[in-house]
Amino acid sequence: MKKKGLAVIVILLFFGMCVIPSTSTIIKEPYKLVASGNTYFVGGSGPNNYTVIQEAINNASNGDTVFVYNGYYNESLIVNKSINLLGEDKNNTIIDGSRHSGTCVIDIQSDYVFVSGFNTIKGRGIGVNSDSSTLSDSIIGPHSDYSGINICGLWNIIEDNIISSNNAGIQIWEPENYIINNTICSNGGEGLMVFEGCNFIIGNNISDHSLFGIYVECGNNNISYNKISGSYVGNGWAGIGLFGSDNNMIFKNIIFRDMRYGIRIPPDAVNNVISNNIISHTSKGIDMMCYPLHYDDEPNTVIRYNNIHNNSLGISMSFNNNIIVNNTFMDNEKHADFYGGITNTWEGNYWGEPLDKPYVIFGRIGFFIKLFPWVQLDWHPASKPYDIEV
Repeated sequence: MKKKGLAVIVILLFFGMCVIPSTSTIIKEPYKLVASGNTYFVGGSGPNNYTVIQEAINNASNGDTVFVYNGYYNESLIVNKSINLLGEDKNNTIIDGSRHSGTCVIDIQSDYVFVSGFNTIKGRGIGVNSDSSTLSDSIIGPHSDYSGINICGLWNIIEDNIISSNNAGIQIWEPENYIINNTICSNGGEGLMVFEGCNFIIGNNISDHSLFGIYVECGNNNISYNKISGSYVGNGWAGIGLFGSDNNMIFKNIIFRDMRYGIRIPPDAVNNVISNNIISHTSKGIDMMCYPLHYDDEPNTVIRYNNIHNNSLGISMSFNNNIIVNNTFMDNEKHADFYGGITNTWEGNYWGEPLDKPYVIFGRIGFFIKLFPWVQLDWHPASKPYDIEV
């Protein structure tokens, strides 16, 4: 309950910053359907119960409920009405989409659909091609050649699901969706991919991804209170990657274990805020990566109040005009370096021990090839670690 309360608070706080440029878009309140009509039963032993889920959906009307008893259903569903589609038990109400491998196991085509309590396997996962629908308390996967969930609509809620053993966990192609409190694990590439901005990704547990836990190619997203880890065999590439991504809030996440990068930011990601995260046990905690021929880019990233510890390298900084303030660096093999960029601000960080003099960060600069040794200074390092809780 506490975790869900935090998620709601973060969503409300984020409303003010989630505005798509050059539009008058108003963010809608997430919607959960309340049944107002008839209930149709599938499976079980009751009189007049349906044996095929799609037949019950076809006979239902907007506002009705289709309730599916435990069982094994080899079919693919098209939900083209605003209904509740409820499974009895997500562990034992199984929909196998292998008979129609080229279609989604569940294809949500109408707005205001509520789906809960299923285990979907094979086929093409779940397609959310609607607005204001909810998918909750279900097990999605394995869908080995496809994403577990593909979202092509606005204001949808994906909440409290287990999304496992898919080619990718979730792909988001439209803005203003809510991905809350899901377990996203053991997916082949990325746990979650975001291609349109202004989404809320809050309170998820993302693990055992071979590439990125969260891969972002858009702006104005709120990525908060997530737990992101690599795998015990060390095949995770990065916890969070921001590519061409502006004005994202990366807040109070725990990113740890067996990844090459905790957070990776290229020069085309601008004005992002990385705050109050705990980043540990990676090769590089935060990497401001360098692209060839991008030497004049200025990401203007703010990195503040993070606890960066037990990494091979705490932070690697490139380019200009970044602000690194009030972070705690502890027990890293090396706390920080830089590769180009001479106008970054380092201020008030704790560098593993109390200091009464400026802390020196060693790096290299140069116009085309960074050959020349240089230093940057944190003029006023903190005397004790910051109390950063997630």
